[in-house]
Amino acid sequence: MIFDVIDARRLFVILKAEFEIWIEDREHHTAEAISLILMTNHLREWIAPGYNPDRKGRWRPDPPVTPEQRFSREVYNDPNFKIVRAIANGTKHAKERQESTPHSSSVKYAPGTEGLLHLGSVGGEEIFTGIPIEHLVDNQPLETVLAPIIDLYRRWFEPPENSN
Repeated sequence: MIFDVIDARRLFVILKAEFEIWIEDREHHTAEAISLILMTNHLREWIAPGYNPDRKGRWRPDPPVTPEQRFSREVYNDPNFKIVRAIANGTKHAKERQESTPHSSSVKYAPGTEGLLHLGSVGGEEIFTGIPIEHLVDNQPLETVLAPIIDLYRRWFEPPENSN
C-alpha cells in the first residue's frame, strides 16, 4: 500500500489513466515518463506479491502455481517488459549507462525550445531544458514499448466478456 493505492487494481487504474493522458498530450515531461515506466514495471509485482519468476545464482525460478503467478511470468517474459524492467532498474542505480541498462533513451524537444523550460535550481544553479515532446527508447517512442505491457495488464484486469 502506498497512499490510497491499496491494491493492484487501483495501481492499474492510475497507470491506465496516466498512459491515456500521455498519449493525448503533445508535451511529454520526463517525470511522467519515469512514473509510467516505474508503474508498468512494478504492477506485475503487485499482482503476484512475493513471486519471483527469475532467481539468479543457484536458485531456480519459482514455478508459477496461481493464475496471478502465471500472469506475472507472462508479463516478465515479454520482450517489451525486459526493456521496461531494464530502464526501471537503471533509475535506481547511479552507474554508467552501459552498466545500468543496455537500452538507449533520449528526449526530443519542441524545436526552438532548448533551454527555455525552467525545471528549478539545485544549490543555486538554475536548471533549464527544452519542452519535451517525445521520449525514445532504443530509437522508438516510449509508448510503443509501454503499450503492449499495458495491454497485457488491461487483459488481466478487464478481460473480454466472452472469455469464459
